[in-house]
Amino acid sequence: MSRVQLETTVSNHMPSPDERGTQGTVRQRRGIHDITAGGISKLTFRPNVVIGIAVWALMSLAAAFHWFGTSVDFFNYLAFYNGLQHDLSVGYYRFEGGFVLVSWLYKFVFNAEYDVLSLSVVAASLGIKFYLFFRYLRSPLLAITVYLMIFYPLYEYTQIRAALSSALVYFAVHMFWERRHLTSALLLVGALAFHVSAIIVAVAVILFVFLRRPLGITVAFLAALAMMIWYDEIIAAATNLLPTINPLAAQYFDNILATELPNLWSVQNIFLIASILLVAASASEANKTSYYDSMFIFLSISGFVMLAIFINSPVLAQRGKELLTLSAIFLVFRGSAHTRAAPFALMLVCGGWSLYRAFSEGVLGG
Repeated sequence: MSRVQLETTVSNHMPSPDERGTQGTVRQRRGIHDITAGGISKLTFRPNVVIGIAVWALMSLAAAFHWFGTSVDFFNYLAFYNGLQHDLSVGYYRFEGGFVLVSWLYKFVFNAEYDVLSLSVVAASLGIKFYLFFRYLRSPLLAITVYLMIFYPLYEYTQIRAALSSALVYFAVHMFWERRHLTSALLLVGALAFHVSAIIVAVAVILFVFLRRPLGITVAFLAALAMMIWYDEIIAAATNLLPTINPLAAQYFDNILATELPNLWSVQNIFLIASILLVAASASEANKTSYYDSMFIFLSISGFVMLAIFINSPVLAQRGKELLTLSAIFLVFRGSAHTRAAPFALMLVCGGWSLYRAFSEGVLGG
C-alpha cells in the first residue's frame, strides 16, 4: 500500500484535524485527507486534463511568439539576452541570478534564440500552475479560465520572471500545507532565484502561521504600530537593502515605474474582494473553514492590505497585490460550482473585465 493510500485510509477513520484542532502527525495527515476527500488526488487522463494540456500548449506558444501583440517587456528581455556575456563576471545584470544563469545556459550551451528561452519559462510557469489547479481544486478548468483572463496578461505574457517565480512560490505554499517543509524551502529558493517578489508570499504565510498563536497577535500589533511610526525609516532601510538582491528592487518603493497611484477600489479589486468575502462568510456560517481555506483567505486579503499600506509605493503595492490575490483562484475554485456559485460568477465577471482592460491598455494587442 502506498503512503498516500495508507494515510488516506487512516485519516478516513478519524475526525477532521481542522475540527479537532490537533497538531503533529494528525495535522500531517490533514493535507492528504482534504485532497483525497475531493476526489482530486490523482491526475488521470480524463477529458478535462486533455483540454488543460491543449490550453497549456496554445497559451505558452501565444506568449512566447506574441500572438496577441508584442509584450511591453519583450524588448527589455531581448536586449538583456543579446547583451549577455559568455563570462558572467563581465557586465552588469539587473535580473536575479537564477534567471541570468538559465539565460546563460540557453544562449551559450544550447545555442538557443531568446524565443526558446521565453517559451520554456512560460511553459514551465503555466505547467506548474495548471498542475496545482488540477491537483488541489475541484473546478480546475474554471480556475484556468479565470487565471488566463486576470493574471496571464500580467505574468506569462509580460513579466516572465515573475510568472515562473509565482508558480514556484505557490507550489512551495502547497508543499508547506502538506508539511513537506524541505521541498517547500527548495521551491521557495527557486522562486526567489527568478524574482525577489516571491518573498512577499513567504512572509504572508509565516504571518498566517504566527498569528494563529496568541503571542503572534501581540507581536503583529507591535509590528503594525512600528510601521505606522517609523514608516519612512523602514522604507529607507529596505530601499538600501533590496538592491543587493535585485538592482531594480529599490524602484518598488518609489514612483519611478508608475505614472499614478493604484486604485484600491478598482472594478477588478471590488469583484475579487467580494468573491473572497463570500467564500469566507459561507465557510464561517457553515463552521467548516478548513486550514487550506483559512490560509488562502489570509493570503488573498493580505494582498489588499498591502495595497493599502504601500499605496505611496505603487510598484511594491501593485506587485504585492497581484502576487497575493493569485490566492483567490485557489480559494474560490477549491469548492464546487454548486456550493460556490456566486463567487464563481463574480470571478468570471472579474476575469472578463480584466481581459477587457488588458486589451484596452495595450498589455495585450499592443
